[in-house]
Amino acid sequence: MNMAKISITIPVYNGAKYLRDTLDSIMNQTFQDWECICVDDGSSDDSLSILKEYEQKDIRFKVYKKSNGKWASRTVKFALSNATGDYWRYASQDDIYSPDLLEKDIKRIEDTGADLCLPIMIWYDGGKIQDQSISKQGGYIGYKGDLNAIISGRESFLGSIGYRYIHGFALYKMSLIRQNGYFDYGYNSDSYTTRVLMISSKKVVFSDGVFYYRQNNPKAITKAFSSIQFGAIDTNRKLRELVQEKHVEEALPFINGQALRDIINLQVSIFANKKIITRKDLLDFEKKIKEEWSFLRNQARINQPTILKLFFLQSFSLFLFFSKLLYGKRMFVSKKIM
Repeated sequence: MNMAKISITIPVYNGAKYLRDTLDSIMNQTFQDWECICVDDGSSDDSLSILKEYEQKDIRFKVYKKSNGKWASRTVKFALSNATGDYWRYASQDDIYSPDLLEKDIKRIEDTGADLCLPIMIWYDGGKIQDQSISKQGGYIGYKGDLNAIISGRESFLGSIGYRYIHGFALYKMSLIRQNGYFDYGYNSDSYTTRVLMISSKKVVFSDGVFYYRQNNPKAITKAFSSIQFGAIDTNRKLRELVQEKHVEEALPFINGQALRDIINLQVSIFANKKIITRKDLLDFEKKIKEEWSFLRNQARINQPTILKLFFLQSFSLFLFFSKLLYGKRMFVSKKIM
């Protein structure tokens, strides 16, 4: 078996429209010692034939096909079971790497002995790459703007909650995954996995390579309404358990603030899509949101100095009214980042 320094995993489901751009950006990397494990997750478009085309062009692309697993984390976990690299990096089927991304990340890790490296991340609108910049599009650069920062895993974990300072599209040592596993319990279990990897790290660094996170794909799972998005509630609950286990209790206010934002977004999404939601599903969704809201309200009343204390909502019915108002103003639209 040919071994690679870096293993890239790409879960693919009906991604033909942007897939070539993603694969070209990987094939054109200045760092050559990589493998790209692409898993077609039961696509009905031309995705698989495009993947096979690139596999023929470059043996570093390794293509697998499996039946649909409902969410991407299951596909990534499958891909990782076939990975040979010492390091791991993720890409969606529509993201773009700068040509020097792998080179910059691996050099920074090897120069510092870090466990993971976070590049610049730019929200990508689909235009010309040379026109994309933090100043124009927004995104993340270093730690609070410092590309030379070297921080602890604990600091990176705290900065990643609510994506205040840190995104999750890092180059990780594969040993972190072997030690901690890759979680695939639901829709955004990948977000939970990256937090586990961060809190398990000793040293985290940053590079000036660029990860372009596409935002103009209306079919992306983070944009189209689906019942699986209610997995965000499960992830926030698991994060609370994680901080107790790792004794990072100072993260709880940030997790609860993130959870508040999530349930407001979910309620707004219900209002926007109520015509296509069955009565049974609607009752189930409302129950989950109400349970989480009750927990958050109790936390705010007990001892959590969070944004919750800025909200004078005393009942769930008032919360529903408030979220309807937010929907009308098109507010509280969040972006999912690993």
